[in-house]
Amino acid sequence: MKKFHCLLLLSLSLAFPAPANDLGKFSNPLYQGEDPWVSYQDDSYYVCTSGPVDPTAVYVSKSPTLLDRGEKVKVWQDADNYRRVFAPELHFIHGKWYIYFCADVKSEGWRHLAVVLQAKTGNPLEGFTCQGVLFTGDEHGNGQANDFTVVTFNNQLYAFWGSLSDKHVSGALMAPMDNPITITAQRKEMGLDAEGPRAIVHGDKLIMTGAAGGFASKSYCLVARIYTPSAGPIDQKSSWKPLGTLLHTAAEVWGPSRASFTVSRDGTENWVMFHSKTFSADDNGMREVNIQKFTFNSNDVPVFGAPLGPSTIQAKPAGDPGLGKVYQAEQWKLAGGAAKGAEYKNYTGSGYVSGFTKPGAKAEFTVKVSVPGDYRVTLRYANGVKVAGEQKSFPDIYPPGRGSLSVYVNGVKIKQTYFQRTTSWDVWMVQGETLALKAGKNTISYQRDADDTGEVAVDFAAVAKSVEAGTF
Repeated sequence: MKKFHCLLLLSLSLAFPAPANDLGKFSNPLYQGEDPWVSYQDDSYYVCTSGPVDPTAVYVSKSPTLLDRGEKVKVWQDADNYRRVFAPELHFIHGKWYIYFCADVKSEGWRHLAVVLQAKTGNPLEGFTCQGVLFTGDEHGNGQANDFTVVTFNNQLYAFWGSLSDKHVSGALMAPMDNPITITAQRKEMGLDAEGPRAIVHGDKLIMTGAAGGFASKSYCLVARIYTPSAGPIDQKSSWKPLGTLLHTAAEVWGPSRASFTVSRDGTENWVMFHSKTFSADDNGMREVNIQKFTFNSNDVPVFGAPLGPSTIQAKPAGDPGLGKVYQAEQWKLAGGAAKGAEYKNYTGSGYVSGFTKPGAKAEFTVKVSVPGDYRVTLRYANGVKVAGEQKSFPDIYPPGRGSLSVYVNGVKIKQTYFQRTTSWDVWMVQGETLALKAGKNTISYQRDADDTGEVAVDFAAVAKSVEAGTF
């Protein structure tokens, strides 16, 4: 395998240009999601997720681009024995794939504990087996855990996790690992008063970031501490010096935190992936995924700057292939009330398509491919429908509703596809599906059928050859 490239080892009102191929630029947010985890291996990005409501499964998606997570593949589920499967992370350690998460465990009286999975094969899309609960305690016995992560530093594997208001400890905790599936050492505090610890290794520096503040509030932010060897051993609290706040709420991005770190395809740039609030009201937990480039200052401290929102154009990561060949929706064939629009902000090209208000509304484009097979078709869309019960504090409806259209390929209905809420009609995200295309010309249609809700504006579609799908 190629070297594992990951930092764990380390106004748009608009006018994007509209060439036939990849745009070369993007804007946040990317898509709906929480606690995002991304790693880079063998020219592919892997995103690991669970779900927003009572999750019991773990999903891994593979993509050649950082701008789209690719097709989600369920790689493990055991709903009878594990509930509230939160914040899974995919790690490649000593030539094997592992997933770490915390969950309510039946055999442990439904306590929230750290769990480790090991991949069945060298392909993380082909399923995982559970290796059991990890020890995250001390002389008082095994302790509850939250948001578990691992990092290799100075040839030693370490675990870090949140303490879940344990009366014996506070803040983030740590312990060395005997191997990727075993901890026998007792936990130690490391001074990070935050949840969701995640590491950056930069040269000989180890930086531990964490999510501070109320997770559904605008005060949620990314803070960090750096290990200072001259101050003592790594498991000594006084050896970790504060770096302050790295990411905090800005005009268009609320509660940015819970970050993971990776690199551009060519290895020249550092990128952070983090989640933020979809709606500005405090105590509203709907979240979305963002990315942006970051650097390090002369003291090896990461510098993120203000979180970049929907009206800021960013260049895609260096060497990134992007979403594929772009087909601007305003150039598609329209019927049934679907119509070109230009009222909303932040679209690309010369407009977008909306008007999916009645059954029969349809937008259609033609793509020509030379090789038959599976292709990733990604839409940039907005769904700014406002429902009072969804956007307020302590929402009555969670998760929020979503729009839908039916997807047709060459006149045959393939599936119903869904569009998560965006903050407003001026905020765009991406979503995609894997479609089988024949060699030559293919007609791809998005149509509102009787069982669809519409509730979407489409900016463009991008088409690229799909990476392999997994099985479980």
